[in-house]
Amino acid sequence: MSFPQSIMGILLALALMVGCSREQGPQSAMVTPPGATNGFGIHLQEGFSQGQEVIVTIDGREVYRGTPKTKPLLGFAAAVPAASTSSQPIVTLTIPTEGIRWSQEIDLRAGKALGLSLTTNNQVRVRQQAASFGYD
Repeated sequence: MSFPQSIMGILLALALMVGCSREQGPQSAMVTPPGATNGFGIHLQEGFSQGQEVIVTIDGREVYRGTPKTKPLLGFAAAVPAASTSSQPIVTLTIPTEGIRWSQEIDLRAGKALGLSLTTNNQVRVRQQAASFGYD
């Protein structure tokens, strides 16, 4: 992929994030930590349909708070831009009303697109890849 194609892909992803975030209710503004050099994207995907509040943190810093709703045709609920000073940040997803708390160290060398889904038994399923997801 050429540099101009990469830039266009990033701009398209940002436009999708901004457009979709308007439907998600209140959210935390992402504040990039000083010295952050590792940007990545967290996509809330399947299973977010009950209207529960979802909180996402990176290394203990809240980056998203909202009530995402999965769009059935896309398998997409919300995009969360993220940045860390570490190449192995700890990502946490919490749904307080359901008693769900998932946390995992993510190795960004394996890919900077992180997809989080909820299964029917409230387990968190993780997809990590280098390229953007198909709906981007």
